[in-house]
Amino acid sequence: MDNNYGTRAKSQIESMKLQGNETYCRCEIVWHDDESAAIETIKLNCSFDESEDDDIFFYVSSIRALKTLMEWDNGEDFTINDIIEIY
Repeated sequence: MDNNYGTRAKSQIESMKLQGNETYCRCEIVWHDDESAAIETIKLNCSFDESEDDDIFFYVSSIRALKTLMEWDNGEDFTINDIIEIY
């Protein structure tokens, strides 16, 4: 599929001054099957905490892994389209 999903998110993350201690990314994702959007939280480390599991949509091990989710052909059912905040 030819689209521009993820382009804005890639630009946003490149311009952010990340400290390396960020734990969460609030973002807009686009589902591949119907291109509908949703706001979700991705955890930027793979440490599982059962008390917050209902609030976490997806886990990645690093910012680099997060960036791969901004590509349409990332192997998942969604693409990150927009970064709301990284904290």
